Amino acid sequence: DDQTSAITIFDLQQGNVAEDTTVTLTEVLVSSPLTTEGDGFFVQDPAGGEYSGMYIYLQGSFSDLFLSVGDQLTLTGSYTEYYDFPEVTVTSETAIEVTGFDELPITEVADVTDWEPYESVIVTLADQTVQDCTNQYGEVGLSEGIQMDDAFFSFDSSKGDVYESVSGAIAYSYGEFKLWPRDEADLAGKTPGEGCSSTIASIQSEGVEGGVELSEVVVTSGLTYDGEGFFIQDAGGGEYAGIYVYTA
Repeated sequence: DDQTSAITIFDLQQGNVAEDTTVTLTEVLVSSPLTTEGDGFFVQDPAGGEYSGMYIYLQGSFSDLFLSVGDQLTLTGSYTEYYDFPEVTVTSETAIEVTGFDELPITEVADVTDWEPYESVIVTLADQTVQDCTNQYGEVGLSEGIQMDDAFFSFDSSKGDVYESVSGAIAYSYGEFKLWPRDEADLAGKTPGEGCSSTIASIQSEGVEGGVELSEVVVTSGLTYDGEGFFIQDAGGGEYAGIYVYTA
């Protein structure tokens, strides 16, 4: 591998560096906690703005790695594109050195038509309304037109909730840009909406799709032979009252 020590995040995001090049990023700021799986975090250039963020993938054991948002780092790893998502893969704790601390800039955006310049950047969106219920991947849609994902923590957001602002890292997965809020503080000024409470009868008769919340339903069977599901029904029974729950 070629090694380059004068590379910047901008160089990587602009495609000016060949894949599998060993690079050293200096004086970048930690911009997120570790993901829930503990396998990575984001860093950002101190100036912030477009093309200033990068995802750092941790490959191996990092049990003694303790980082805080704002920590200034010098790190060395291999640049790659994981399913079109740029990242620097670090394989050793010794390749990450904390050199200082600084305030992290956050970029305010609105009416975005192209998320590419903000990939891996921490952004803030003002006045966001949750468009739907949480899907099976822990995501909800925002009025800005981007999905909000639970890669950092399991948020409590439901259809119709309004936030004064939503902040987080812009990631790319499964062919879509997504916003990953880092903690509850990134979801500011919540006004609860209508929620996602429903009945089995309304799901069956009205063709409701997406995330739903069912309460006080009755289990009507054991698990199937393969252990992948069971049946439930509304407490009152009757037409359209039953549904299958898939648990795999």
